[in-house]
Amino acid sequence: MSKYLNSHQKEIITNLAAFHSGFEDIVDTWEELDRPKDQIKYLKSARTFAMKVIKLMQESVDDEQVRTLIENVNQREIVLTYTDRAKRERKKREKLKNNTVIDTDDFYDFINAGAVANCKGCEDDPKECDLKRLFLQYNVPVANYGEIGEECPYKL
Repeated sequence: MSKYLNSHQKEIITNLAAFHSGFEDIVDTWEELDRPKDQIKYLKSARTFAMKVIKLMQESVDDEQVRTLIENVNQREIVLTYTDRAKRERKKREKLKNNTVIDTDDFYDFINAGAVANCKGCEDDPKECDLKRLFLQYNVPVANYGEIGEECPYKL
């Protein structure tokens, strides 16, 4: 018994052992939740086959290496996480979730209504106007094409 496992084989055994443990947890939970019997049966089969592969890979391996492998397996767990691409896509979707798609002409109708209802004629400092700030932020075309001076270009 002098055969040793290479790093790739050790990784496979470690992953299979973690899957085996995960299948045990799932089987226990699904039995408690009274899930369909055929699903539980296949989960148990997957758990069994994972263990069979582990045992076959360890058959001709030195006992000391098997002990080391078991220690290594007990220090690990499998964690599922999103790929970097999936994280970026999820972030985009979250950002878009707060956006409303609207026809440009309808958008300008809302802008005009908002300006008429909320414009204070820049009685306060025009640089401090929240309405003007929003219009500039969203590149709303100016309403007043006259000479731009101290008067707000969005004043109707």
